Amino acid sequence: MEVSEPGATEAVSGGAFAGLPPTPSLREYLALQPVDLESAIRLYVAFGAAAAFRAFRPQRFRGMGQFVLGRRLLRIQSEGLVFAVRPRTEDLGYLRPSQKRTVERWFRPASGEFVVDAGAHVGLHALRAARSGSRVLAVEPNPEAADSLRTSAAWNGLTNVEVVAVALGSERGRGVLEVPAVWDGKASLIPGWATGGHPDGTFRSVAVPISPLDDLTAADSTRAVDWLLIDVEGSELDLLRGAAATLRRTRHIILEVSFASLPVARRRLEEEFGFEILAVEPQTNVTLYLVARKRASEDPGFGQGPSSAGMRRT
Repeated sequence: MEVSEPGATEAVSGGAFAGLPPTPSLREYLALQPVDLESAIRLYVAFGAAAAFRAFRPQRFRGMGQFVLGRRLLRIQSEGLVFAVRPRTEDLGYLRPSQKRTVERWFRPASGEFVVDAGAHVGLHALRAARSGSRVLAVEPNPEAADSLRTSAAWNGLTNVEVVAVALGSERGRGVLEVPAVWDGKASLIPGWATGGHPDGTFRSVAVPISPLDDLTAADSTRAVDWLLIDVEGSELDLLRGAAATLRRTRHIILEVSFASLPVARRRLEEEFGFEILAVEPQTNVTLYLVARKRASEDPGFGQGPSSAGMRRT
């Protein structure tokens, strides 16, 4: 599906935010299965509290995770994988199968491939790729989410996942990550972006290191990146500026991008790095997904491996 492109701009204006995903239905949460008795008790108590809250204050309901009590991680199964779920966050919401429909539809990792997940958060896609036999580099700026992802990988016995807790940008440095109180997958280096991640707009600030993606993939400089997933909450243009070497050897890319940044991101991928755009699909009210593959004449791995034919234009 194609969408019209707004006027090009090189940055997201301060104070803009990603907006929340559509309010999840309680029925969607029922697809998530607790693995042990403690997780089951805490999950279903939270389910009851969330149902009551939604019945009386539906306009304030933003997800079930904020009703999970206690401090210990829950062990929750989704799509055959076990995830470490943090209480008082919306990790549960990010594990719903409907959360990232575009990625679910296009992402087809295979054994022996190299996958880079930039903005991996709870690791839904990173662990799925690792289970398929891909080697995965998962990059997540929120240190708490990164720790949970490492735990999830260990619980599933997946040793082919490397988790790096760093924000991605155009150059090395330090930054302030604004982390929403509930939907912390909306954590961002962009001031004001994260305020859409909590019904009250509250967030905390976390100092984080910033690195170019090229620095993280330099050890694999002779290897094609079969899949590059990018979901960095408003910092996508900065990431692209620090990822030139990586993009030259990337075969498939699924990029979440703001409407404001779309024209610049699309032009760079097509003109500078030889990508063919396959789809542009809406995600939230201010973001969308850009799906692309390297043109055959410039594909570093064309004709090699399962994913060489893994993407088809719709």
